[in-house]
Amino acid sequence: MRNSIFNRRLFLALGITTVVFYSCSKDDNGGTGSNVSTIKAANVINSSSDISTAEAVIYGYNDDYTVAQAPFKNNGFTLNLSATVPDEYLDAITDNTYVWEEASISDKTAKVASIDDINAYNSGGSYVGFFDCATVDLYNDNTDPANYVEAGWLYVDKNVTITGEFNNDSGNNAKINLTLKKGWNICFYTATATPMTIGQSTLSYISSMSSQKPSGITLEWYFEYKLN
Repeated sequence: MRNSIFNRRLFLALGITTVVFYSCSKDDNGGTGSNVSTIKAANVINSSSDISTAEAVIYGYNDDYTVAQAPFKNNGFTLNLSATVPDEYLDAITDNTYVWEEASISDKTAKVASIDDINAYNSGGSYVGFFDCATVDLYNDNTDPANYVEAGWLYVDKNVTITGEFNNDSGNNAKINLTLKKGWNICFYTATATPMTIGQSTLSYISSMSSQKPSGITLEWYFEYKLN
């Protein structure tokens, strides 16, 4: 299985070793991340006639939890998120899947889960790809973008604030600034390539994770067919 953006983007960029969201059409989800109950997708790019349903999933240790499922129609979907997440799918907020040791956490007793994927299935129930919400196509394009923003969802069982700043071994900076309300929250991961790596085949990024939508960006929905 793929990992959610909380591992795939932020923490791998930080150089931390670990084993770790989405109405993105225009401003449907607003600029802040609190108390989100639905995920709406419209005008999906790279769409396919194979898609029948969309399903938001949390990957557990023994099985997976379906947060919401909806038909794919008119080139989009609306997922009504579950009001709560079963305790067996929640992790401690201090798990380095989500934050690093240097982060300041307002309530370390909080528990958290992320929507790891929004999967796409055909009419026979077979997996055909997944959906991603970002400023660029991160998976069907063979080049690393110099700058991008990607959206994701976090569930917490109580209000919690996470802040911090970190420099990895390469000296690249990363920041986290999340104000999470009990329930579902949309978060925004921002990556900006360091000037010294522009033009290289592999880029090194300065990164941040925030509850506040960055200004001046347009998030789009992409159907990603190539990855499992």
